Amino acid sequence: GALPHSKALQKIKDADIYVQTSLSEGFCNSVLEAQALGKLCIAFSTGGLPENIQDKKSGFLVDALSAEKMATKIMEVLSLTKSERSNYSKYAVQRVKENFTIKKQQKAFQKFYLY
Repeated sequence: GALPHSKALQKIKDADIYVQTSLSEGFCNSVLEAQALGKLCIAFSTGGLPENIQDKKSGFLVDALSAEKMATKIMEVLSLTKSERSNYSKYAVQRVKENFTIKKQQKAFQKFYLY
C-alpha cells in the first residue's frame, strides 16, 4: 500500500537490495532514490529503466521479463562479495549525485518541452 515518503525511504534504507519489477516503466525516481541511498538496484530492462541503471556498473538489468531470470539475478547479486557490493554502491551514489541533480533534471525537461 501507499506509504508517506519518509516511511518509504526508511524501508529502502533497511533493505539489502532494491528490486524494481515493473513490466513497463518511464524514468523511475524510485530507482534513483535507492541508488542515492547506496542500494544495489535490480530491474527489468524496460522503458526508461536503462537510463536509471547502467548495467553491471550502477546496478543490474534483467533483459527478459521473466520471474526466473529476475530470481537468478537477485541470487547473483546477493552472492557478491562485500567489496564488490561496496564498489557498485559507491559508483551508483556518485552517478546519481553527478547526473541527476534537480538543475540537470529541470534543464532536461525544459529542453524536451520548449525546444
